[in-house]
Amino acid sequence: MMRPFVAAVMMLALCGTVKAETYNIQVWPDDLDKVPCEAWKKDPDGSVTQTGTIVVANTHSVITGSTFTDAATVRVVEKKCGAEFK
Repeated sequence: MMRPFVAAVMMLALCGTVKAETYNIQVWPDDLDKVPCEAWKKDPDGSVTQTGTIVVANTHSVITGSTFTDAATVRVVEKKCGAEFK
């Protein structure tokens, strides 16, 4: 019952402070394939950096401006967006 309330509060907080796009997913990193490719940039070292904000419902996390080097995250993003990174 509190989850919808917490999610609404997080979204309201983001609307006032974040100019970048916000993407909502349920599970990290499983649902990253639902985040559009414009939300990512590929770095020269092979990592990926998000250009928007990702809200993860099952952990109530808000992730902004992070660079990911872990294999699970990079694999999901590259599988979806690899052609756009070249």
